[in-house]
Amino acid sequence: MPSSKASLIRKIAIEQSRIASCGDLLKGSICKVSRCRSSDGTARDSWMLTFKGHGGKTKSVYVRPEKLAAARQMIENYKKAKAALENIVDLNVELLKMD
Repeated sequence: MPSSKASLIRKIAIEQSRIASCGDLLKGSICKVSRCRSSDGTARDSWMLTFKGHGGKTKSVYVRPEKLAAARQMIENYKKAKAALENIVDLNVELLKMD
């Protein structure tokens, strides 16, 4: 049974509120980078955020260890917001198909 127009509009509003409540967003992925620091081979670990910038160009920036947890949370927030946006698009398609 297809949803009513009012029901779809309600679902869209719920998804929009999910996007609004996501908080800070960060797109990309974080990878651990090990590099040799001295001649004795002692490794120093760093963290790098890689993402697609304007024009589809890949960019990478280092993330300080004290900001690592916040960066990971922002990436999770982005994934949640993106999923909600996909749901809104699907719901809007359903609205367009009505009437």
